[in-house]
Amino acid sequence: MTLRARAAPKVAVLIAVALLGARSIAQPSAPGKAPGATPAPDASRAAPVAAPDSPPATDPLASWTARLSRLDPARPREYFELAEEMADAAASRPEDRAAARQTAQRLCVLAFELWRGSQNRKDFRAADPRLGPSALLLLADLSEASERARWLRAVAAAVDPDALLTPDASTPAAPTESPDQPVIELVSSLELLRAGDGRRAGKIMDKPAVHDLFLRYERLLSPGGLTGEADRLRQIAQNNPICPECRNRRFIRGPGGVSLCPSCGGDPGPNFSYLEILYQLRFEAAVLEGIQSSWVAQTLVDGGRPLRDLDPEEIALTLNVDPSLTLYRRDGWVAPVPVPKPARQAPDGPPAPSEQPVAAPAAGMIRAAP
Repeated sequence: MTLRARAAPKVAVLIAVALLGARSIAQPSAPGKAPGATPAPDASRAAPVAAPDSPPATDPLASWTARLSRLDPARPREYFELAEEMADAAASRPEDRAAARQTAQRLCVLAFELWRGSQNRKDFRAADPRLGPSALLLLADLSEASERARWLRAVAAAVDPDALLTPDASTPAAPTESPDQPVIELVSSLELLRAGDGRRAGKIMDKPAVHDLFLRYERLLSPGGLTGEADRLRQIAQNNPICPECRNRRFIRGPGGVSLCPSCGGDPGPNFSYLEILYQLRFEAAVLEGIQSSWVAQTLVDGGRPLRDLDPEEIALTLNVDPSLTLYRRDGWVAPVPVPKPARQAPDGPPAPSEQPVAAPAAGMIRAAP
């Protein structure tokens, strides 16, 4: 067999392999996929797309910005009037309650500070005498702490201009009841009730001034500071007017002589517990307003808390308000920019000659020419 005949089968095999390789190369790949590239990850298994950012929260004071920006320290009453409107809005719109209440408190403090002329400002007390006390009373209504509210009302009463006015000597003053009279009568009614004379105690408690004072301080009669104690004691006075047998004399006379009343046992009146009597004494010490100076009685009234001075200077500090920041701008509360005074300009022209007198030359001397 010749050499060409022996090589023919091998050439045929090589040609067939070459054709198969060319067909696999020429076969089109998947669209978008390069030959030999790794397969793309499944779209269903792709990482979740981040949610778009939530819209920014709206400014709770957006509806008040225009009014706040127009406030002027030269018109302090506008601060108080806007505080009243924001206080009403805080009560009617729960979503803006916190911001409106806080801003209303700040406006009350600023109105009070502008009214009394702090920070070396103009004093508005003579022009608008009721503005300062009214701002403090509104501030007390907005206060969530009852102790602070009582302190603010006390400061308002201390700075009330009406208390400082002297009556006209030409006009005779109308006779009025002493302010201490209802206090004394209320304390006396409790003493009568404990002594068993509920009839007289009830008549005193029914007086309008005594009843109002009773309702004002009745929380001191309860360990939890609850209301309703005034009405309960009035009902006890009606149910225990007097001992029907001894007429509160505590004894009776019989065939065997004098003996204790069998009805009241010599102790007429309601059977109050020790705790009830203790809280009644605390109540009496509170309404007497300092007549009882015992430290034990004071501890029963306020739990030993330090006494706060009725100092107007503490209003802004207590409420954490800077009284110098009286203007509202986009970035918040700022202080007014002081207006610089114009500098004095030197007059035009040559300087004025000296006004000092020139000494005359002495005799025999020649004055030098200038």
